[in-house]
Amino acid sequence: MIEFQIPDMTCGHCASMVSSTLALADPDCKVTIDLAQHKVSVQTTEEKSALVEALTEAGYPPA
Repeated sequence: MIEFQIPDMTCGHCASMVSSTLALADPDCKVTIDLAQHKVSVQTTEEKSALVEALTEAGYPPA
């Protein structure tokens, strides 16, 4: 399980974009989002660095 704090994730659209971005990086991942805490948990076999890169390119860099 990998967890990220994403301060720029502030609404449902943002959460959807983050989830979609992670699914593109790993179609088999399981994503849990806590929008109030700006927290994302990802169950994946992908490297954390690849997920950070994908999120950053999508405009949602993890803190």
